[in-house]
Amino acid sequence: AVLAFWLCVAMVYGIALGCRTNHSTAMEWFSGYMLEWILSMDNLFVFHLVLESFRTPAKQVHKAVFVGIIGAVLIRMVFFMVVSTLLHLSHWIRFPFGLLLVWSGVEAARGGDDDDVNVEDTRLVRSLKWVLGSRLHEGYDEHGIRAFMRGADGKRQATLLFLVIASLECTDVLFAMDSVSAKVAQIPNQYLAFSSTVLAMYGLRAMFFIVKDLVAMFELLQYGLCVILVFIGIELMLADYINMSSTTVCVLIASVFAVCISGSMALRFTRNNDKIQRAAKLSTTAQQHKL
Repeated sequence: AVLAFWLCVAMVYGIALGCRTNHSTAMEWFSGYMLEWILSMDNLFVFHLVLESFRTPAKQVHKAVFVGIIGAVLIRMVFFMVVSTLLHLSHWIRFPFGLLLVWSGVEAARGGDDDDVNVEDTRLVRSLKWVLGSRLHEGYDEHGIRAFMRGADGKRQATLLFLVIASLECTDVLFAMDSVSAKVAQIPNQYLAFSSTVLAMYGLRAMFFIVKDLVAMFELLQYGLCVILVFIGIELMLADYINMSSTTVCVLIASVFAVCISGSMALRFTRNNDKIQRAAKLSTTAQQHKL
């Protein structure tokens, strides 16, 4: 219900924006909105990994995700101002940002071993534990959802929830660089780029609580992400020669997203059928041996 609410808010906002301005502006906003959804989907999977690694209690997950999304919005606001200023400051700066997007796309296609990463053993967590020392409470608040609490000696201590939130925010900094670079490269208007990001982020917060059950649906998303990032990177570097309308870009992003989901579902369906057929053959073989 919450996800549907934020999707409706985004739809109404985009339509109202188009009525107040023009069709091209609305399509530009919708392309930015869909782009943020695709670019941030992997972020949700990493959020799940962090929360599972720290064994975060269910009652504290909502606070961690809420603070994490608010932090993500603020981080992106700063990044939008910096990256947009750099891109408008000098023409040649487009090339390193374009190469960054192409490289990010290739890395997305190659995938990673995020599931094998021990989040609690990262440099960030080790550094925080070293800095906090005795001020770190090796557990969660058992009576509430506080990130800080009073210890037995009366001193204020940080709970594991603080480490979880810090890990989420630092992880988002890495994702924000790709996301903001792609958005600014595609949408020069900072208001359109940032407003589409904010509404997408709140929708993603609602999506977080169901995305764990839909991981298989987005199995091929990394390849779609590669196509989009490489496309935007090349378009940014060749901006003087390539000029695509906002409608074309919006349709392209939506098509890539749809193809990835459809392909993932078809792949999952094929695998399930193969498993059923193998199980049936094994069952038949076992019955024949009995006879």
